[in-house]
Amino acid sequence: MTGPRATGFRGYPASWITASASRGIGKLGTDAPRAPLEVHVDLSAGIVAPWHSGKVRTVLQWILKHDGHLTRLDCVLDDRNSCVPLSTIRQALEAGQCVTRADRMQRISSRSIHQDTPSGETIYVGSPQSQTLLRVYDKLLESQAKQREDWQDYGIRFDLARLLLATENMEPAIRIERTTCGLRRLEPDDCSAAESPPQSSKPDDKPRG
Repeated sequence: MTGPRATGFRGYPASWITASASRGIGKLGTDAPRAPLEVHVDLSAGIVAPWHSGKVRTVLQWILKHDGHLTRLDCVLDDRNSCVPLSTIRQALEAGQCVTRADRMQRISSRSIHQDTPSGETIYVGSPQSQTLLRVYDKLLESQAKQREDWQDYGIRFDLARLLLATENMEPAIRIERTTCGLRRLEPDDCSAAESPPQSSKPDDKPRG
C-alpha cells in the first residue's frame, strides 16, 4: 500500500491506494473539509469477487453498525462459455424482447487503428444518470486486447450497477444469498439449449369429451 497522495481522490485530500492484490485496486480517502472524520473506501470487483457470501454480509453489517452507507453496488455475472453472444443480446433488445424500466439502449464498439482488430463492444441498457445501469460486454476480448495472462478465463460479462442513496435501506443488500441463488454458471449443455429455439405448439383442434 502506498502512502497519502497529494491530490487525493473524489474530494478527499488524504488518500491511499493499494494494488497488492492479484487483481483489482483499492482506494481509501479521508480528511475532506466538509467532514474530516469521514472515510470513503472504493474496492474494485477484482478484490471483492473472491469473497464468500459470509464475508460480504459481515462487511455490510459492519458498515451499517457504524452508520455508514453504500454509494454503489455492482452485481456481475460472467458467462464464461459465451453461450449468449452479444449479437443475440443486441437483437433481443432491438426487438423489444426484454423486461426493463429503462428506455435507452446504447452500443459502443472499439477497434485498434494500427492493427485493425476489434478490441471490444459494450451494450448499455439504461442511462448513466439513472440509479440502475446494465452493461454487457465481451470481457474476454477486452482482456485479450489488454494482454492479460488470464484472458481465457473470461467470456460475456453482465454488470448491473446500482446507485444507492444515503437514506436508502441497505438491509436487502445484506441478504446476498437471496439475490444470487438464481444465478449459476452456464454449462455447455445450457449453450446447446440456448441455441435451439423453442418449438411452437399448435392448439389441439380435436374435440374434447
